[in-house]
Amino acid sequence: MVDGKDYLNQIKTLLDSRKFSTAQREIKKGLELFPNQLDLLITATDVFRASGNFKKSLEYAELLITHHPNNWNGYGRSAKDFLILKHFEKAQLRIEEGLERFPNQLDLLIFAVDVFRASGNCPKALEYGKLLINH
Repeated sequence: MVDGKDYLNQIKTLLDSRKFSTAQREIKKGLELFPNQLDLLITATDVFRASGNFKKSLEYAELLITHHPNNWNGYGRSAKDFLILKHFEKAQLRIEEGLERFPNQLDLLIFAVDVFRASGNCPKALEYGKLLINH
């Protein structure tokens, strides 16, 4: 019997080989067998983002938040996808939600600077930059 780790390794190999459509099919199979498994959801965002399907990546990032709210990854990945899709207000809200839960998380602070800078809110980007330096 194949376990979630086997799927994960296979998908990562496909991703490294830039075989995006095969990797996407394997993600779907893996998540049917192991619904909402943390590492598979994280890898799903990587696969769909690498293939340029940012809306699908966002769907998986949102599933990360729903099923793993105590893990910062969903918030950061969701904010990053919103930013790429130019949904600046949603990106700002998502990153702030993440930082409420994980105020000292380095990656979220870095994303916060990026989100607010790209949104044109330089004072807020500077504020998060200072927090980044402090932490």
